[in-house]
Amino acid sequence: MSVRPKIIFHLAGHDFHPVYEQAAAVTAWLGPAYWCHTAESLAALEHVDECDLVVFLGMYYRGWEGRYRPPGLIHRRKFERYVASGRPLILGHGAAACYDDWPRFRELTGFSWPAGRAAFALLGDYHVRVASEPHPVIDGVDDHVLVDAPPVGVRVASDLSPRVHAHAEAPERSVPLVVTAEGGRVEGAGRTALLGQGHDMRGFLHPMTRRVWLNTVRWCLNGS
Repeated sequence: MSVRPKIIFHLAGHDFHPVYEQAAAVTAWLGPAYWCHTAESLAALEHVDECDLVVFLGMYYRGWEGRYRPPGLIHRRKFERYVASGRPLILGHGAAACYDDWPRFRELTGFSWPAGRAAFALLGDYHVRVASEPHPVIDGVDDHVLVDAPPVGVRVASDLSPRVHAHAEAPERSVPLVVTAEGGRVEGAGRTALLGQGHDMRGFLHPMTRRVWLNTVRWCLNGS
């Protein structure tokens, strides 16, 4: 890993997910100790071999108003090598829908929607219940209320052993909101995380969301 860890944010998708603002927020939270760069969709995959952490924000998939372009052989090989190198991944909110025409992507990240069809709970107030079992990603994170539309029905790759660290709860529904896993997917794979907060900036800028993001980046890169 670099002395100053290098993070690339893979950004794309519908405007109703403010991914550029979210990447800017995470960059500001992390401060100058990290080198953060943003790139749109395939351009990010072109540079993964230069990075210590890849963060996917937005839904870069075939349903994106005709603007989707499938990854080429070089993009696929670079991402495969990145994951096999043990370097980590974070998928934010709807990013599990990315590259829905590339089944290997969901195997490499560990998270996906059935048939690539993203689904979200209705926007509203959710009580976030934090797991009692300690873990670095929820250090200092307490139960709270979040205005959000958390992703529902996300599947986890069969060879992962996921840990759910927080749920978003509403009447008749409990949605995993913070999930991590290690290994699986491909030989040599490292850490992967799904952070479901952030349908809009109200949920993303909540102090507890900020803490989860900072904790998860540090866990991905340092293990604590």
